[in-house]
Formats: sequence, structure tokens, C-alpha cells
Amino acid sequence: MRAAEARFETAATRITRAGMGLGDPAQPTEEIDMASELVSMTLATYDFKAAAKIVEVGRDMSRTVLDILA
Repeated sequence: MRAAEARFETAATRITRAGMGLGDPAQPTEEIDMASELVSMTLATYDFKAAAKIVEVGRDMSRTVLDILA
């Protein structure tokens, strides 16, 4: 989940900086490929949702095991 959040944040920051004309000072000639950044954000969203679903299923499985043993 943290990796997906970091990827989303990085892409969002790059898009915002490009939109404001604030390029990366370390790489002044860097150009932002908006399509790639938006794809990265979309993939990060999917990754986050998948990780959240894994946590949810794990929680449900734990509850089921506890109900069986109780």
C-alpha cells in the first residue's frame, strides 16, 4: 500500500510541478510525459485497491478461523 501511495504521490507531484512551470531543479531540461504520469497514477490506484482487498480478505479469514475455533 505504501509503494502504491508513493508512486501516486510522485506522479501527482510531477504533474503539478509541470502545470505550474516548476520543473525539477536537479534536471532543468526534464520534460513531463503527462500520459505516462496519468497511467502511473491509475496503476497506483489499482495497486492500492488490490492491497486493500488483500488486507480485507485476510481480516475476514482470521475472523472465520476464530469463529471456527471458538
